[in-house]
Amino acid sequence: MPISLKAAITLHQPSHTKGSILLHLNSSNGARIVHIVVEDNDDIDVYGKMFNHQHVCLYTSETENNLRGCAYLEQIVEDVLKQKPNAYIIGIRDADYLRYVHVNYEPPRSIFVTDQRDLEMMLLSSQNVKQALISWNAHFEQAMTRGFELARYKGLLRICNDIHQLGCNFKKKFKQSDIWDEHNHKIKPDWKNIMTQTFLSNCNIPCDKNTLMSIMSNERFETESVYNICQGHDVIRYLSMLMIRQEYAQSAIMSTITQAFDRNDFYKTYLWKEIEKWARIKDVNLT
Repeated sequence: MPISLKAAITLHQPSHTKGSILLHLNSSNGARIVHIVVEDNDDIDVYGKMFNHQHVCLYTSETENNLRGCAYLEQIVEDVLKQKPNAYIIGIRDADYLRYVHVNYEPPRSIFVTDQRDLEMMLLSSQNVKQALISWNAHFEQAMTRGFELARYKGLLRICNDIHQLGCNFKKKFKQSDIWDEHNHKIKPDWKNIMTQTFLSNCNIPCDKNTLMSIMSNERFETESVYNICQGHDVIRYLSMLMIRQEYAQSAIMSTITQAFDRNDFYKTYLWKEIEKWARIKDVNLT
């Protein structure tokens, strides 16, 4: 049975971001709007509220192989600009630990990074977002204090891992259940030691405890903002764990903080100021 013209066109349209943008740029409308590549769907949910969709089109960093992430995001923007030097295209990525791994880091052309460690930490740095969690349940105030403490220590381990390329796979080797006392519904008192030993026993390059503690006690980290050190996913996992009830699942917490973060919050960031500066130079509208 013959397929419709619309179905035939859809069938031959690229499903990956670079192809979609290049196809869009070949149209008169696509050449006029700003194309913004972000890492994943959570980023779309947040940044999608900050821009006028008549002037801006947002995409995840999806490749032909269905992979996503900051490296792919940067490559997509670079490849598009090579083929279309005058295209209005930027990428917004998480800062991750670039500030520690690379001295005097400068992002690539048309790439902008979050003020805080990542998207989630940008949201959690907002007083509006914190208040939204506390209004949802007052116990979030205590949970945030504890969750940031746990995530900060794990974040320091992550920074050491990245700076010294020790090769520990946190996603595979670190389990929340290792530090959680299921019987008493609380964090185990020796949680720091558990995290430390898990890290040291799973580094591809040997690192002893004294060396690790020396690195982690660097005075720079003592004064560094918790929002630069904690990985946002860690914080949300710990918040969900500490709140215990299914009502406070990670997805529900992420949805709540996404809704609470508004344009006023975003427009205070250095990230927005840099994007706005780019837009003025290019003489394009974003809002």
